This record gives sequence, C-alpha cells and structure tokens, in this order.
Amino acid sequence: MEDKECRDRGYFLVKTIATGKFGDIKLATAEDSLRLSFKMRLLVLGFYGTPKHMQVAVKIYNKGKPNYELFKREADMLRELNHCNVMSVYDFFNTIDRTYLVMEYCGMNGRLGEFIQQYRAGRGVGLAEKVVRHFTHQLVDGMKYVHKCGIVHRLVCVSILS
Repeated sequence: MEDKECRDRGYFLVKTIATGKFGDIKLATAEDSLRLSFKMRLLVLGFYGTPKHMQVAVKIYNKGKPNYELFKREADMLRELNHCNVMSVYDFFNTIDRTYLVMEYCGMNGRLGEFIQQYRAGRGVGLAEKVVRHFTHQLVDGMKYVHKCGIVHRLVCVSILS
C-alpha cells in the first residue's frame, strides 16, 4: 500500500534505509510529475527544466502508532527550516492510514558512522583532521541555526552521528 500511495505522488520506493522512533525511512526516487509538490518539481527538473531522477528519503508514519502528535510536530518544524546543513523537507502528505515526509537524501543513509567505516576500510586509521574539522563545522553551523530558530534537538548524541 505504501508503494502505491507514494507512486501516486510521483515517488518510487526503492528500499528501507532506516527504522526510526516514528517509523520506517525509505530511499525513493522522485520522477518528473505534475503530482510532485512545486518545490520538489523545481529540484527534479533543475534550473533548465531537464528531467532527472532524484533520490529522496521518505519517512513513513503509521497513524495508528502512539506519538503521532510528536511526529507531526517534528514534521512541521522541519518544514519551516531552510539551511544548507539541516536536512530539507520537500513534501508532506497524508493518507487515511499514514503520513509521509519526503526529505533530502543525504547519502550513506545519512549516517556519519558509515562514512567513517568506509573511509577507514583498508587504511586502519581514523579520519584526517581536516575532514573532522569540515564535519564538525557543518554540525555546529546547522545546530546554531536550529537553536536560533528556537528548536532544541533532544537527540544530539552518538546515535545521530553514527
């Protein structure tokens, strides 16, 4: 059912990439379609109107689960944010049983820990200081923006970094 609901909106689910507190997060492709939100159509078509298939992350929340209000509040907050170091929300839609949040796909399932493991493979060493500085700057810059917007991320810990 999730596949059909997403396909009807122009998103084609590929695979589950994570399971979170509020539901599954799936990798999807966004196709050029009039059913896509205006913001998403601009991203898929690009500046010159050339269609491309764009990867997105789709967070799916089953409305029957507890904490729906928390999920909705998280979605509403994320939709208002606009910063290069904070994951973008492109679309948000509801069906009878589910709510969908279509977000920027950050690659590597968005997990810094997976990036570090791939980087270390065969080298046996951690990240170079220059790379660590780069990621730390991005993290602090994004958190500074979120705090300036009056939002406190309660899960700033190893789990969101690894």
